[in-house]
Formats: sequence, structure tokens, C-alpha cells
Amino acid sequence: VSTGIANYYVSTSAELQSALTEAQSNGLDDVVHIAQGTYVGNFVYASTEGNSLSILGGYSSDFESITADAANTTLDGNSLGGVITLMASTADADIHVSGLTLQNGNSAKGSGIRIETLGFVQVANNTIKNNISDYGGGVYLSGSNVLITDNIITSNISGLYGGGIYIEGG
Repeated sequence: VSTGIANYYVSTSAELQSALTEAQSNGLDDVVHIAQGTYVGNFVYASTEGNSLSILGGYSSDFESITADAANTTLDGNSLGGVITLMASTADADIHVSGLTLQNGNSAKGSGIRIETLGFVQVANNTIKNNISDYGGGVYLSGSNVLITDNIITSNISGLYGGGIYIEGG
């Protein structure tokens, strides 16, 4: 269980992946603040620790303010894999994702966003679009306690199950 919070302020794709890599094993609850802009990549977080992760988009370039509009902060998978994959293996590992557009992913599970955790998951205030997958074109969630609110999930394709969302378990 965490003894504190680590805050990351990112404004490039490399900084975003670096923050996720450090967060997965630093022993702290983590908050990743993302400046408005477009980030191309296939971002991955895989943790065995019981710590929480929040990924929040929409920050101004100086991180002094936030605009709650997913259109301002885009993570783009460039059709080369899933846009963002977040995996945590303990019940204490809560995950919260908000204020992002997740687009152009192409993978087997959850091409826009794939979350697998035993903890609480909240996906709120995002736009998830133009992703292709076999399970959960836009969203793939595996967990027992999931809250999905105020998202726009559109124009995603699944070859098998859940064009927009596929939830396993729960």
C-alpha cells in the first residue's frame, strides 16, 4: 500500500511512456497529468504493486489549468497496436482515466483502452473512437468493480465481441 503520491507532468509521447514505466514500480500512488496535444504511441503500464494510477488529460502547457474537454488531449495508436494498456494485479490497484481522446488503436483486446485490474476502475469523460479489435474495439475491461461515465464511444470495430465495450468478469 502506498506511502505517498507521485505526480508526473508530461508533454511528449516519450515522457508519457516514461511516467507510466516509472509509476508501475515506484511504490506510490501515481497521477499522470497530460498537457493538451497529440501523443502518438502504444502506451503500456503493467504493475504488480497495490498502488493507484490516475491519468488525466487536458492540462495547459504550464500545467496551471485544466480544460475538461477530451478533444484537447489525444492519444493516437497510429494503427500499430493498442493505444493504452493498463494492467495491475492487486485489489488495491485502482485505475482512473479521464479527459482523453483515445483513437486509431489496432490490437487483439481493447484497442482504444485496455484495463485489467482487481481494483476499482473509472473511465470518465473520454472520447474513444476509430479503434479495431477482436474483443472490445474501443474498450476492454477485466475487473469486478467498473464505472464508465460520460464517455463518447463511437466508430469502433470488433471482429468478435463488443465493438464499443467488452467487459470480462464483474
